[in-house]
Amino acid sequence: MTTDAWRNSLDHYQEFVIIVALDLKIEVTFLLASGLIIFSVADWHERTVPFFSFTGWCLTLLVCFPHDLFGMMLLAVMIGGLAVVSQGLGSADVMLIALLACVLRLEAALIVTLIACGTACLHWIVARPPSLPMISHLAAGYACFALVNGGL
Repeated sequence: MTTDAWRNSLDHYQEFVIIVALDLKIEVTFLLASGLIIFSVADWHERTVPFFSFTGWCLTLLVCFPHDLFGMMLLAVMIGGLAVVSQGLGSADVMLIALLACVLRLEAALIVTLIACGTACLHWIVARPPSLPMISHLAAGYACFALVNGGL
């Protein structure tokens, strides 16, 4: 194989990798955003999500798009401990934050969670509800984060 042929095949391989990466980014964005919309509506109305549907969606994302399993476990332990101590977060909230850490990145999940906490504070100041739909606020945080990063 000549040097030119080698470079040409390498260029085609790099183009293929870029196309696959862009396709996966679109797929993960679509799957993540659609699930967040569905489950945030359920959380907003009922303050709970369907267990099997939510767990299946989480497992689908983890199997199809694993990224940072260590970050997911670390964040799950920290947020899970906070949820137990404060009794303010539900198990689905903790699972979703850990899932965001795995699929996006740990830093991105922390930014999304920070935005979600801000929108939850605004929601509480305006409406003073007895409980807050955190999944809905995480969906809003992800939407803001994705819009800024060009993901939506």
